[in-house]
Amino acid sequence: MNRGPIPGRSKTDFVAALRARVAEPEDWMLVLAEEAKRVGLNALAQRIGVSASTLSQVLSGTYNAKVDRVREAVRGALMGVTVTCPALHQAIGREACIKHQRTPLSTASPSSVRLYHACRNGCPNATTEGDQP
Repeated sequence: MNRGPIPGRSKTDFVAALRARVAEPEDWMLVLAEEAKRVGLNALAQRIGVSASTLSQVLSGTYNAKVDRVREAVRGALMGVTVTCPALHQAIGREACIKHQRTPLSTASPSSVRLYHACRNGCPNATTEGDQP
């Protein structure tokens, strides 16, 4: 059974739907809609580390939670925003920073432990989510 897209049908135009809903969307929302139109929600969701249903709800304006994590993931993965990580002593993508913050404690290496504690103890880049998955 073929479950792929039907040939000849166009993908959802997330950009047009966003512009119809919001007169002047934020920059990250427009980038998100353009990329969703280009590659599809599932591929985009994997790329930025959130679920496709979350992206769909954010784009349609029905997401009931804060969009902070999605916004920062989009800015990091799609817009090239970086932050300086005090534990790694280098610039990393914002989405990588969020991923490190959400990673549970691993004692596999001293740097993993250092990174875990740095993300939770006064890092200027930390979100309010802390170590919640």
